[in-house]
Amino acid sequence: MLFKQSEGTSNSFSSSEEASSSSSMSDDQNTNNNNNTNQNNSDHEDQHEDDEGINRRKSSTSFRKLVEKRKYGVMNGSEFSDQVYSSSSIIQSLSASGKLIGHKGCVNSINFNVSGDLIVTGSDDTTVKVWDTWTGKCLKTFGGHVSNVFAVSFLNGNDNMVISGGNDSDIRLYDVERGSCTVFQHHRKKVLKIACHSALPSCFMSCSADGTIRLFDTRCKYENCKIEQDLRLNPNIIDAYDHDMNVAPQYSGGGRKNTVISREVTEPSLIVDFEGETLYSVDINPSCSNEFIVSSELSDTRLFDMRKVGNHSYQSYLNIFRNLEVESAPVSGSSFSTNGRQIVHTHLGEKIYTFDTYHNFEKDEGLNYSDQEKAESDVKSYQRRYR
Repeated sequence: MLFKQSEGTSNSFSSSEEASSSSSMSDDQNTNNNNNTNQNNSDHEDQHEDDEGINRRKSSTSFRKLVEKRKYGVMNGSEFSDQVYSSSSIIQSLSASGKLIGHKGCVNSINFNVSGDLIVTGSDDTTVKVWDTWTGKCLKTFGGHVSNVFAVSFLNGNDNMVISGGNDSDIRLYDVERGSCTVFQHHRKKVLKIACHSALPSCFMSCSADGTIRLFDTRCKYENCKIEQDLRLNPNIIDAYDHDMNVAPQYSGGGRKNTVISREVTEPSLIVDFEGETLYSVDINPSCSNEFIVSSELSDTRLFDMRKVGNHSYQSYLNIFRNLEVESAPVSGSSFSTNGRQIVHTHLGEKIYTFDTYHNFEKDEGLNYSDQEKAESDVKSYQRRYR
């Protein structure tokens, strides 16, 4: 500041020379500050690079230790996978190795085959594609869906069988060898997830916005199914968002308009009925093929046993998992750990949470989730007790 008021005088600086001197000193000080700032930035960048190097060395060392333990039988394959997937240093060392280019719309679902050399993807452009993992080349493109594809998977280690589910409510089973496609039309709204299990080589499960969990056996014949011989793209689809107008938009649940599917026709595939609640995810326990979890807009994930589901009721669960700190937020995804002892789930717009599969939280804490209103009351009481 060049001028300031002082006692008994008008200004503290009376000559331009003094002002010039002060300005010169200020410029020198700014230059020094800039030099210091640049040096600090350089030091920070060097430190960042050093940190990255340290992280890479740590991840390399920790991964080698895990491989040694697996090699000499200190841990089994399931434990090895869990350790690798949960290692923050290994995860931080990951980087993009390539890009798969081919879809013309948002890619909603990705899955590897068992050996990891193939990838299957489903997109808003209504297509299903199979890729070579190592070359990034698209090997196959399947058509048939007339709206967004939300779920894709290989059928239990069979690279020639690809399953997909979409906003048109169809489930399509592509047989690459025969060049045919079986279309299952049992859901009334969009299909959001497909689940397979190695112990059920011919079966798969599906969940839908219509509130139902279904189990299909590819060896069986069902009503409301058809076989198509043409796996090519639908010629009526011009771009990624030019969908069949007879299919409802995804924000309203999808499904084919003005189509009535009787419960009697689809009863053989029905496992659990959530009575219209949107179901976002289904997964089968890797250690027990009879157990599966379902995530829904009820703000929880439920564990079921196929042998113990009474009258297809969503209340006949074995266990229930709910984050008491999250109020009324749909659970958009869930999965078992490789040994089936834990599950993870995430809420829309929220974090990821882990639970012990067989810790009956409802029983241990005296909560009641079977009645929605009672559950909400119990949650509020629990929060007041522990806050």
